[in-house]
Amino acid sequence: MNREMRSWVLWIVWALLGCGGGGSSGTTYQLSVTLTGTGSGRVTSNPSGIDCGSTCSASLNSGTGVTLTAAAATGSDFSGWSGSCSGTGTCMLTIDAAKAVTARFTSNRVAFISVRKLDGTDAPNANGTSNIWRVNGDGTGLMALTNGTAIGASSSGNGPATAPFSPDGMKVAFRSSRKLDGTDAPNINQTFNIWRVNSDGTGLMALTNGTASLTDSYGPQWSPDGTKVAFHSARKLDGTDAPNTNGTANVWRVNADGTGMRIITNATAAGADSGLAQWSPDGTKVVFGSARKLDGSDAANLNRTYNIWRANVDGTGLMPLTNATAVGADSTAPRWSPDGTQVVFYSSRKLDGSDAANLNGTYNIWRVNADGTGLRIITNTTAMGTSSFDPRWSPDGSKIVFASSRKLDGSDAPSSNNTSNIWRTNADGSGLTSLNALTAANAGSFEPGWSGDGTKIIFSSSRKLDGSDAPNPNLTGNIWRMNADGTNPIPMTSASSSGAGSFSPSPSP
Repeated sequence: MNREMRSWVLWIVWALLGCGGGGSSGTTYQLSVTLTGTGSGRVTSNPSGIDCGSTCSASLNSGTGVTLTAAAATGSDFSGWSGSCSGTGTCMLTIDAAKAVTARFTSNRVAFISVRKLDGTDAPNANGTSNIWRVNGDGTGLMALTNGTAIGASSSGNGPATAPFSPDGMKVAFRSSRKLDGTDAPNINQTFNIWRVNSDGTGLMALTNGTASLTDSYGPQWSPDGTKVAFHSARKLDGTDAPNTNGTANVWRVNADGTGMRIITNATAAGADSGLAQWSPDGTKVVFGSARKLDGSDAANLNRTYNIWRANVDGTGLMPLTNATAVGADSTAPRWSPDGTQVVFYSSRKLDGSDAANLNGTYNIWRVNADGTGLRIITNTTAMGTSSFDPRWSPDGSKIVFASSRKLDGSDAPSSNNTSNIWRTNADGSGLTSLNALTAANAGSFEPGWSGDGTKIIFSSSRKLDGSDAPNPNLTGNIWRMNADGTNPIPMTSASSSGAGSFSPSPSP
């Protein structure tokens, strides 16, 4: 073998043994971690190299085995990996290429309304004045975000999700009758306006500025991008501080800094009210309940029956999604599905969908497509005392939770003592399940909502704080949290004194 051939053979052996530059031991790849979501937390690696928040990328040798561990901060939950990992456990990787992992943390804070004392003790606030509060999912971090004590200076709500978080979890919108400069005094005529406050209690400001009698504003809801708030108000159509003709309520919107207030509906006729607006997921439309005439003219519907309506946010494209006119066939409190294709609501119309009232005026959960087609009933009771209310889509759109006083076996009969429980169903109405199974008088549960990651359900309840099937002393309501399957119910607040109750929870996104 000549010298040239020997050199060639030695080079091949060298390369195969991994001793040359083309071998795997000399190759490195980048591992990068991104934190996302409304919550906060930390991701660390073993072997060390990643400590994200601060160090979120590392260059690692090919073949290295890495384990990433996520730890949520107080007030947050870890809701899962995406990218090169999935699930909610530890993330185990072999570095054989550049890899990117995203860890999602969701805030588990809940905003709610309470009349407890401002220092958080188990006692009623001065003058029974209600305020906006915040608490972490494990019951820590309880604090009042507003601080009213004066008669007529309450901060409270009207309608579902009455003190909602902004999409980034940093602000809370609500209604209040406090003075417009934010002092602890009632507004002129105790008129309610839309307000906002930061989630740490700073930055309190009024977004509307009504003082005239009968110009109250209610039901604030954030746009998906957090730049606007929709609400309903009976103020004059031109936005001046005066009541609308006949006191008719319309849907409005305002920028998150209080500028740019604009009307979306424009009725003045007696009984043609609209309210409880909800933004579509893409922010281009709102759905709401209205008793206006089905042709959209400025007149009340026959029998002033409420239907579900849709409009573009500039006020164009007004159309009813339901079409009842019969006495007692009302529909209200609509909610968009997460993908924007359907709307869920509750209604007392007849179970077959005809233009007639249901037996005993019983409310059920319904859904309809966003174009008004495909009206479908989700629950199906007719017995007195079996109504269902306040439906909420799960974040993935597969399930709906609601409150109902129907019998725990799901039959068309009232529960023992007409006790309300939180129920869950698949979006098509199958899989109906009671999540609380309470029967004691005055131990009911109400106003359910989903945590941002869909693993928990938040609700109000006057059940005993030890979780037994009994009423809380003084029938005081508290905020509760349970797993999405109904297991592990825990109170997030713990009041038992008369007049110190909490209600209307709004989970952070």
